[in-house]
Amino acid sequence: MDLAGQLRTLQAAQGKPAMLALATVDLKYPELPEAARATLKASLEAAAIPHWCDETILSALLAISPQESAARLAQLRGLTVVEPFRARGSTAINVHEAARLALRKALASQQAGLFRTLSTRAETHFTADGSAVGRIERVFHRLSLDPEEAGPEIVRLEYDLRHKVEDGLALAASFHEYVSDTALPPLVQCWACWTVGMVEAPYLDIGKRLALASRALQCAEAVQSDYASATAALLVADVLFEHGRPGDHDKALGHYRRSLEVRERLLVANPESAQAARDVSVSLERLAVCEGGRAGGEAKALELQTRALDLALKLRASNPQSVFYGRSAAVSFFLTFQRAQAAGQGELAGKHLAGCYGVLDELISAGCQLDSPMMSLHAQLKPMFFRP
Repeated sequence: MDLAGQLRTLQAAQGKPAMLALATVDLKYPELPEAARATLKASLEAAAIPHWCDETILSALLAISPQESAARLAQLRGLTVVEPFRARGSTAINVHEAARLALRKALASQQAGLFRTLSTRAETHFTADGSAVGRIERVFHRLSLDPEEAGPEIVRLEYDLRHKVEDGLALAASFHEYVSDTALPPLVQCWACWTVGMVEAPYLDIGKRLALASRALQCAEAVQSDYASATAALLVADVLFEHGRPGDHDKALGHYRRSLEVRERLLVANPESAQAARDVSVSLERLAVCEGGRAGGEAKALELQTRALDLALKLRASNPQSVFYGRSAAVSFFLTFQRAQAAGQGELAGKHLAGCYGVLDELISAGCQLDSPMMSLHAQLKPMFFRP
């Protein structure tokens, strides 16, 4: 491509970020034949699908040999819109954020079939990576491909990463581009807003959190997704309950009740689902906290929390090897202790506190790795309940 051709390319790309990104291939490698430049442009588009790329990833995305992938990656490194990404390996690169988002948006709108193919290959590739980084990248692509199915996976992943702050923040950061794009399908926006609102809650003001939660709920309602609506309603309720302005408590109570109603309906429709039972238990626990905050609501709060504990114990009995359900049962015992204490039932409270210790001690004795809050709670309870 001669100088005149380069100028024509730049003029045609004015005001079109994706075309400008692709034009960097023409500017860097004008001596290459047009077909070779077209191949390199396709490689740049593919590299923009994930958050970073290396020889293995590019090979999987384009279904080419590792040798060919390495050669193309070497050429991509010469482009002004590409930079090294040492955090993911010595050969890894990433496409600059603005260029990457422009390329992804252009592919999704103008070549939807290709965008889906590349995203599917990315998801498949990262399925084999069980690290936090790999799981985050996989669910990022899963969300764009099938937001209905991705929802429960995102909820579980957020929980799994909750006790390691940097991993949780990485999950939220990967979804920021979905939050900023209001043209995306509603469920994609819903789960992105929910994730950011959950993970970044300690760093956001209450108004921003409420806006994210409300948008998540509105998007879920727009497509009449029961699971997403119940999950988002719970987040809205949590934020309102914490906000505490006049009228917020009653609004929160309404959202908690609504979330529980929907989740109970989903459990009836799928009684064998452990996740559905767990969701009902969580909604009961949250509603118990809200009811317990009202004058005279202590008895109702204890009733709700007792129902949550019953579900938690059934889940543990059905999954005796699961640390997750064991931990959940211990937490539920402790919450029921608190509710019983608030309701003035000291003897019952003591029994539930002993139950909490019993579950934790069994898990620790079995060699299970628990998070520091649970280890600390066990240490505090041990002098009260340990019997040699």
